[in-house]
Amino acid sequence: MGDINLRYFDTSGKAIASDLDDRVVGLALEDFRAIPHVVGIAGGAAKLDAIRGALEGKLVDVLVTDHVTAQRLLESDLRLAEPRAGKAREGAAKKSPSRSGKQGGNR
Repeated sequence: MGDINLRYFDTSGKAIASDLDDRVVGLALEDFRAIPHVVGIAGGAAKLDAIRGALEGKLVDVLVTDHVTAQRLLESDLRLAEPRAGKAREGAAKKSPSRSGKQGGNR
């Protein structure tokens, strides 16, 4: 289990109801999924399941962490096959033209 702004979620990123839900002033987990770029900062073995849940639940799309945690995530059964809803990698489909109008050239 993990939390973002006291909004709790399980290891697959699904919301867990809490007594705090009605008292917390802030975004709900669904609101995070609608934000184009959400950066999560967490690390350490104690946070591994929470980090995995946030990533699998599409709550964050950028993670800042330590190298040991990153390696453990890569070695785990992390399921990230689909990008966050409505999120396409910018520049993945096409390169932006340079000032001269040519594709991809350096000036």
